[in-house]
Amino acid sequence: MAYNDLDAITVQDIEPQMVDTFFKSSPGFALLKDKCYAKFAGGLFIQIPIMYAPLNGGPTGRGGTFDTSYVQTTQALTFNIKEYWVNATLFGYDNMINVGDAAILSNLETKMADAAETMAFKMGTDMWLDGQGQSSSSIALDGLYAACNDGTNSAHVLAVTTTYGGILRSSLSSCQNTGINGYTKSFFGTQLGLSDIQVAIGAATFGRHRPDILFSTQTVWDLIWNKIQPQQRFMSSQGGIGVAPIGFDALRFNNTPIVVDQYMPAGYMYGIASEFLELQTSVVPKYNFGTTGWKEAQNTDDVSCQYLFGGNMTYSAPRISLQLTDITS
Repeated sequence: MAYNDLDAITVQDIEPQMVDTFFKSSPGFALLKDKCYAKFAGGLFIQIPIMYAPLNGGPTGRGGTFDTSYVQTTQALTFNIKEYWVNATLFGYDNMINVGDAAILSNLETKMADAAETMAFKMGTDMWLDGQGQSSSSIALDGLYAACNDGTNSAHVLAVTTTYGGILRSSLSSCQNTGINGYTKSFFGTQLGLSDIQVAIGAATFGRHRPDILFSTQTVWDLIWNKIQPQQRFMSSQGGIGVAPIGFDALRFNNTPIVVDQYMPAGYMYGIASEFLELQTSVVPKYNFGTTGWKEAQNTDDVSCQYLFGGNMTYSAPRISLQLTDITS
C-alpha cells in the first residue's frame, strides 16, 4: 500500500455513527410491532372466534309459538403460523481487526442492527400484501390486502381474495355486517375525491367502531394535500412581516390521521381500526425477534446466526376496514 506524507502520519477520522441510506419509514410496522403485539403460546393454528349472526327472536302474542330451530352464530378465523428469518454472517478473521480503540463501531452490533431493519423491511412490505400466493407468497404474512378485501375484483392490478382466515367470504355474505368483507373501491380511470374518503369511512363504520387510522403512499398523501390546500385560508402572518404559513404538517380526515407508509404498494389507501389488528408472536424466545446464536461453519472460524420471527398478523374485524386502490389522480 502506497502512502503520501500525510497518509503516513495522520489518523483517519471515522464518525461514531452509522447513517442509514437504504431502509425507509414504516409507521404501519411500527404500529404493528409496538402497539398491536400479542403472544402466540403454541398450537397448530392461530384461531379467532367471531360472532356473525343473531339468534331467532322477535315479538309474540297470546298463544304464540317460538322458533326453536338451532342457529349457528359463531365461526373462527384461522391463520397458519408464518416464519421470517434474516441471516448475519461474520468473518472470524475480522475479530482481530475490529477490536479495541481501532474499532470505532462494532462490526457485530452494526450487523445485528441491520438484521433488525431488514426484518422490519421484509415484514413491513408483506403486511400490505395478501399472503395467499397472489401479491405475496403463501408463506408470507396474511396481510391487509387480504384482510381489507371484499372478494370482488375491486383492485385493477391484483387478483381477488375470496377467503380470509380460512373462511369463504361469500359464505357469510348474508349476515348483518356482511361477514368479513371490507369496503373496497378502485379508482382505475377515475379521480379520488374527498367525498370518496368520507363514503369509505362511513361504509367501514359499524356500531361504535370505525377506522382510527388511514395509511397511504406519499403520492396519495400529496394528492389529498393538493385537494385540501386550495381551501386553506390565511388568518394571520408570522412575526408581523406578512409570511403566509402555507400547507400542513399532518392531515386528519374527520379526526382520523392519514399516515404515509413508504412500503405500501403504489396507488393504495387503507383504513383500519387498530384495536383489531394483532401481530401474533411466538412466546418461544428464539422466534420472538430473537436469534439462533452464533454458529461456526465447518472447517472455518467464520460464524453465522439467524434473526427470527414466528407467528402471523391477524385482523379480526375486516368489516371495519377500507381499501382504496388504483389511485393516480
